[in-house]
Amino acid sequence: MFVVVCCDKVVAFGHLEKFSATVAEVRGLFVSPDYSRKGIGSLLLQFLESEAKEKGYHRVRVKSSKNAQLFYEAGGYQVAQKDYCHCADDQSLCCILMDKTLSTHA
Repeated sequence: MFVVVCCDKVVAFGHLEKFSATVAEVRGLFVSPDYSRKGIGSLLLQFLESEAKEKGYHRVRVKSSKNAQLFYEAGGYQVAQKDYCHCADDQSLCCILMDKTLSTHA
């Protein structure tokens, strides 16, 4: 888990996990509403991608909410599949599986 701290306050976090031998998955990326639209989420996503690349992954995937789809598309992610994620109390939420091939350039 990686966190972004501003004025002694956690304002964002991101978490990356192994999905397969060549694919990492962003399992969480959140920016406090007070700090949204300032580029923090984009920088954190780029950092997670760098971490994935450093660990030898070739692709990153994420299960995005419909609200975050444009954010990930702006970061170079493409829709792979639409699905439903199951939540507590047998509720389901539309989620969009997106992925991005990491650049092989230094």
